[in-house]
Amino acid sequence: PEAIRGDFRRVDARADVWSLGVILFEALIGAPPFPLGTSAVDMAQRVLRGDFERARLEECELPELGRVCWTCLQPEPEGRYADAGQLLADYEAARAGAALHARAFPRRGWFSRLFGR
Repeated sequence: PEAIRGDFRRVDARADVWSLGVILFEALIGAPPFPLGTSAVDMAQRVLRGDFERARLEECELPELGRVCWTCLQPEPEGRYADAGQLLADYEAARAGAALHARAFPRRGWFSRLFGR
């Protein structure tokens, strides 16, 4: 997302973590988090908003890894893991059933549950 914004000073290891989150999402769900839209601009806007199907991560067979992935895909770098080492530690903790550092899914109200957002 930082590169799409043109904010190349903020492109660091957290941008790589975001990219790994895209791969993890596809491995968990079987589809990309940002499917092709009507245009490149539409897709870029969805990336910048973090507009992916969070509900699919919450309901996947491995919800702990869903939380890890959700943390990776945050649109702002500050919301992601600082580097791949932190991501790996949480990935391994999720697989072992240990406590995670990953962000918890925020609570959703009735409107968002009804409409899947």
